[in-house]
Amino acid sequence: MKQLEKFIATDTEMQAFLNLPTTLFKNEKARKSILILQKKQPQETKPVEVLLANIPDFKNPQQFQGFISELNQWMDTNHTKK
Repeated sequence: MKQLEKFIATDTEMQAFLNLPTTLFKNEKARKSILILQKKQPQETKPVEVLLANIPDFKNPQQFQGFISELNQWMDTNHTKK
C-alpha cells in the first residue's frame, strides 16, 4: 500500500474525479467514485484542469447528454491531440 501511495504521489497527475450516480447503489454509503490518473510525462509540464463532476443518472438522457458535452469540452481544452 505504501508503494502505491508513493507512486500516485510522485509519478502521476490527477486528471479527473467522477462521482457515480447515486441510483447505481442501494444507499449513499455504498456510493463510489472514479479517480483517473495519468503517469507523468518527462519534459511535459502542461497544466491540466482536473475534471470534478457528478455523473447524472443514466436514465435521464438530457442530463447525461449535458455531462457528455461538458466532458468533451474538457477533453478538447485540456487534452489536445499531438
